[in-house]
Amino acid sequence: RRKAAAQHLSSILDMPGGVPEVISYLRRADVGVLMSTDGEGQSNSIMEYMACGLPVVCSEGGGNRELVADGRTGFVVPARDPHSLAARLRQLADDRVLAGSMGEAGRQRILTDFSADRMGQAAVAVYSELIAARRDLQSGPASMS
Repeated sequence: RRKAAAQHLSSILDMPGGVPEVISYLRRADVGVLMSTDGEGQSNSIMEYMACGLPVVCSEGGGNRELVADGRTGFVVPARDPHSLAARLRQLADDRVLAGSMGEAGRQRILTDFSADRMGQAAVAVYSELIAARRDLQSGPASMS
């Protein structure tokens, strides 16, 4: 926040910290940004941005590439490259049609690939494979002693 203020960016950046209800903030946003350097799994924040129809600019670490289709639902940039981040944010600010189409593509991706039904089906498939593998191990050939 101090850096944003020093760069005179406070009027265009909103960094509220932890909030109990994030959706109201996302509805006022133009883009979702997540620049993680630690690499995490699939980010709930990115999925929330996409579900709200926001284009995403994120770092390439963790599971971000699995969520964000670079150039289609947003942009994936190197984690410690503020110039790439700034360039992609500027591109989205300057091209509202692109930002809108990326946001809509991300929203559709969440509805299609990450719905509760789809995720439930994927979990059932994993458990079914594990159960089948266990049965195979239990009914495998008897050991010769």
